[in-house]
Amino acid sequence: MFFRSSTYKENSTKHKTKEIDMTATATQQTLVIPENEVEFALALNGDEADPIEMLQNDGINPANWEFRGKKIMGTGTRRRFKLVSVGYCTSFNKLVEKLKKQGAIPEGQWREAFKKRFPKPGEKSLIGFADASWVYPNADLYFPYFGDNGGRNSSFRWTGHGFNGVWRWVVEVSESAPSATI
Repeated sequence: MFFRSSTYKENSTKHKTKEIDMTATATQQTLVIPENEVEFALALNGDEADPIEMLQNDGINPANWEFRGKKIMGTGTRRRFKLVSVGYCTSFNKLVEKLKKQGAIPEGQWREAFKKRFPKPGEKSLIGFADASWVYPNADLYFPYFGDNGGRNSSFRWTGHGFNGVWRWVVEVSESAPSATI
């Protein structure tokens, strides 16, 4: 049910920012997961991304789980994001500290919009949404992620693990920050 880091190799190459042709239609564009630092927009219907149903959709029995985060409600919510890498982190708190220097931590429900826009997880890395709002019955905190996990494209990971360099993270960007977009 949860990711084992030993199944992935760390990608040590640097990603370069590149422009994406904005004139192509959605069907003409290859829906490839963006490289680091390339901005992309996501739209979310919060009514279709229930946090507890996310567990069930990932094959996890949601009985006794709690969601303690901010739930996105309503339709037509749209925001801009980018993927970042922050290297090895010994704890979830250190990870969040590093991520906040790159952008705002988005609500975990945004994983559902990400999966819809980029349906193939790829092999480069796991993509985390550092919102530890899902609470297992023993009080452990979990966050949602996207990536190949033994045939499943998404699941939840315990915050008690360290995080190696294969992880990439989604952060929300401000409207004033210029960079490449898709």
